[in-house]
Amino acid sequence: MLLATFLLLFVVSLSRSAVWCFNINAELFNSPFDISEAVSKILEDNQLFKSQLKVMADEMEHYKSRVKVLESDLASTNRELISTKQNAKNTNNRVKVLERELLITKEISKTRAEIQKFDSVSLSVSDRIQISEQNSSDNGYAKDSVFQESNLPNKSDTSKDIKRLLVRDNFPPVVAFSSTMDSHKENLGIGQTVLFEHVITNIGNGLDPNTSIFKAPITGVYHFDVIIMSHLGEDMETEIVKNGNGLVRLYSGNGDTWGVGMQAIVIQMNAGDDVWVRVYNNRGVNDGNIRVFGEFWSSFSGFLLQ
Repeated sequence: MLLATFLLLFVVSLSRSAVWCFNINAELFNSPFDISEAVSKILEDNQLFKSQLKVMADEMEHYKSRVKVLESDLASTNRELISTKQNAKNTNNRVKVLERELLITKEISKTRAEIQKFDSVSLSVSDRIQISEQNSSDNGYAKDSVFQESNLPNKSDTSKDIKRLLVRDNFPPVVAFSSTMDSHKENLGIGQTVLFEHVITNIGNGLDPNTSIFKAPITGVYHFDVIIMSHLGEDMETEIVKNGNGLVRLYSGNGDTWGVGMQAIVIQMNAGDDVWVRVYNNRGVNDGNIRVFGEFWSSFSGFLLQ
């Protein structure tokens, strides 16, 4: 709008100047006063043009400043959008971890309930439990056989009888633990143990809360899960270790955002064997300040299978 006004004023002034020039030429400047008046008018119009140009220049500077502010606001909005997307992604990853831990907890609870139910079975119920007589062997040793017989509508049909050997007091104890990080871990070195100081579950007391090292209380087959999150724009490598020997490795990060490394493993352990998580010896990736993203995003869990 301002530019259009300026152009209109310029055209009007140019037309007036042309008319004056025509009149001056036509009258051949009848007097010096006519020439002076024409020159004054031209100078006056020129001054008006300069004033309008200054106003337009000021307006242009104002618009440039406004454009810079808008560009800055747009860049800030884009950064907030990227951060929001990453937070949504991290939340989704955390939900998956919690769902898996919930599933593990349900399985553990189910196993404990079955053990309690089994322990409450009465061997005195004759229509469900049949204890066979002691059979003496040639060596003179007695041998007991315990069977459970299903209640069938037609008990005379022996072909449908189902008998199952019950081995009482032979279930292993429950061993399970789960821990996570309260705070970020900074300045970690090659081979350093990663600490998960917030203990959520420690059934069997196999996990040392001070060192985050799990020591098998009994011999058996164990399952372990590890989740390691890197900081924004960083990457790192860790590993699950048994008795000082690396078993599997985790890579966390892709260089431009937060990254999650996840690993699971099933291993045979003897009573007293140790398992923990440490920084992997790869200086091509683990160079400088090695950091782990805490605040409950990284975790270490395990339990006894059998």
